[in-house]
Amino acid sequence: MTREEALNIIGICLTMARVDLEFSQDEKHLLHELCNSISISDKEKGQMKSISGSLSEMVQRVENEDSKNTLVELLSLVAATDGFVDDVEENLLIKVMT
Repeated sequence: MTREEALNIIGICLTMARVDLEFSQDEKHLLHELCNSISISDKEKGQMKSISGSLSEMVQRVENEDSKNTLVELLSLVAATDGFVDDVEENLLIKVMT
């Protein structure tokens, strides 16, 4: 997985965390841990904002099959972190998978 793919995956996970208009403490903690696990610098956090673009653009930048599988696994985890998966989270996951 390239660094750009990793940054895009985190950006997509952030989109998932916010899509239901509720950004829970558990979701914040999970994303914080994810950023820490791959040592994202403050500079890279700024780059994530500039490369974000639309959801479809971010998904297209994740090209490696293993990276795509990781993306789907992480999105599922983020969606379920607050205890339930609502319709907008499910729809976003389906959109990413297709």
